[in-house]
Amino acid sequence: MNSEKTEKVLKRFEEVGIIPVVVLNDAKDAEPLGRALMEGGLPAAEITFRTEAAEESIRRMSEKFPDMLVGAGTVLTTEQVDRAVNAGAKFVEAPGFDAEIVQYCMDRDIPVCPGTQSPSEVMAAVKMGLDHMKFFRRKIPADLR
Repeated sequence: MNSEKTEKVLKRFEEVGIIPVVVLNDAKDAEPLGRALMEGGLPAAEITFRTEAAEESIRRMSEKFPDMLVGAGTVLTTEQVDRAVNAGAKFVEAPGFDAEIVQYCMDRDIPVCPGTQSPSEVMAAVKMGLDHMKFFRRKIPADLR
């Protein structure tokens, strides 16, 4: 069963409809991007932890636009979970199903959506109590079709 905090974030996912995945190489770009998203009627962003600017970008966007649904993506470690949440992330996305990250987030009431690609990963996520996850479609090579 999801906590009230997680339910609130999941409801916002549904209201917004689309969560742009954002890679920022420089945190100075966070505010203009946040403004453009808000003015364009898309008050959400998943800022990936693929660059050194991620944590500061989350902080700047969260502070400047408190009504925006800002989260952290491509989270690979529990240390990144802490950095993201301390910077203001309202949710965490992992690129794959990692039971340690999922449990860490659940124990701390941090909304988490792991990436899944196979039925086994979906089943593992459901078994842990998740009912929302990010699905990655695997492209089947032409020679295997």
